[in-house]
Amino acid sequence: MKPRALILIVLGLAVLCIGCINAPSPKLTPMPPAEPKVHVHYLLNGHGDSTLVDEWRTVAERIAQADGVTVGWIEKLETDAAYDDICGLVKVAMGRCDGTTTYSFRVAPSGKWLWAFAPSYGYLPLYVGDSAVFIWKKMPAYRYRECNQRQGMSGWCPQDLLPSVTDALDVLPIADSLRVMQLRRTP
Repeated sequence: MKPRALILIVLGLAVLCIGCINAPSPKLTPMPPAEPKVHVHYLLNGHGDSTLVDEWRTVAERIAQADGVTVGWIEKLETDAAYDDICGLVKVAMGRCDGTTTYSFRVAPSGKWLWAFAPSYGYLPLYVGDSAVFIWKKMPAYRYRECNQRQGMSGWCPQDLLPSVTDALDVLPIADSLRVMQLRRTP
C-alpha cells in the first residue's frame, strides 16, 4: 500500500472518531422552578442518622447575600462564549471536561440581563417564557475566550462582575414573589 493511501485512510478514521465524540454542552432541560421544601436528609454513616433540611432557610440566607431580586419571565436566552471555560480536545475525547458553558438571559419586563453557568455535561433548567423570581448576585467571571487568544502572553486574565444565578434555589416559582420580597426586607 502506498504511503499516501495509508495517510488518507488514517485521516479518514480520525475524522470518523472525532465525529463520535460527545461535545461537552449542557442539555437545555425546561423545568419549572421548584418550590423550596423541608425534607429529611439521611446520612450514609451506618448509624441511621438523619437531619432535617429546610430549603427556605437556605433561600433566606441566599436572599440576604443577594445583590438583587428580579421578578419576571425569560424573554431571551443565549450562550455567551466569552465566559465559557472550554476544555482541550483530549479531555473532551475522554469525556472528562470539567468546564462550564455560559448562558445569558434577559428577564422581562425589567430588561435585566442575568447569567448562568452550567457544567459541560450538566443541564440548564431555564427556558424562554419561564416565569420566576430570580435571586442574583454579582459574581466574577473570567473572559476565558480572551485569555485563550492571548495564550501565555501574560498571566493576567480579564474578568467582569456579572449578575448571576448560581443555584436552583436562585430561581423560584413566581407564586413565591411576596415571600421573597418579605425575606429581602427582613434584616
